[in-house]
Amino acid sequence: MRIYDRFAEGVFIVTDRQTGQQWVVHPDDFLTMRQTDKMLVRSDLVHQFANHLARIWAAEGREVSVRAEICKSLNGRPCQDFIDPTVDLTQVRVNRFGADPRVVPLEIPVWGVGQNRQIAAAVQSSSPDDEDEIRDHR
Repeated sequence: MRIYDRFAEGVFIVTDRQTGQQWVVHPDDFLTMRQTDKMLVRSDLVHQFANHLARIWAAEGREVSVRAEICKSLNGRPCQDFIDPTVDLTQVRVNRFGADPRVVPLEIPVWGVGQNRQIAAAVQSSSPDDEDEIRDHR
């Protein structure tokens, strides 16, 4: 049984710190489709890929910042920013034992089964006159 379902799409913005020149990098240009799908939904792998890009540009003699513009959907929620797009991922560390501050919290915390339970609880505690209002809410 699958506990959660997630989908993401995004790009990385590589910026030369000296000149300000920017490149939009599509992960598919460096990874297989499967690798891209796995990487875009995991903050630690996003961080690792951003640093990989920085090393590629460093080999060309450029000092760069790397930001990620990733939209992620969890369990059918509407797509939202996954990683703060203003954060230079080359300047942050992965927090292995807690939440990473660069990961954007969910805008809709309850979705799917949990939401259905809330609606069911509201129906059970409501009067018959309230049922039309609850039905309209669905």
